[in-house]
Amino acid sequence: MGKVGTVNWTGASRKSYSFDVYTLDTRFSEAECVYLYTKTVNNVYQPIYVGQTSQLATRLDQHENGDEDSDKCIQRSGATHLHVHLLKPESSRLTVETDLRNNYKWSCNMQ
Repeated sequence: MGKVGTVNWTGASRKSYSFDVYTLDTRFSEAECVYLYTKTVNNVYQPIYVGQTSQLATRLDQHENGDEDSDKCIQRSGATHLHVHLLKPESSRLTVETDLRNNYKWSCNMQ
């Protein structure tokens, strides 16, 4: 189905980050980004997993076919959407990922 909208997520720093929202059947090219798996509950996105990568398509394939606890959790969680925030360089992605990780309860990020 593809892109369904845009939503802002706020970090612990109170900085807001804009994410494009996609259905899980969307196919992506390689991209540098911060990404979130979410599920919709009562028309509200609930956080499941936050990550960052320099190769989005490859990383999503790893989640889909992975054996890590976080991969299994994402598969069991009822994820409905993927949120993508394009961002270079890695240091900036790590900053955003950490800021978001510290502001929400992520059910599939191993703390």
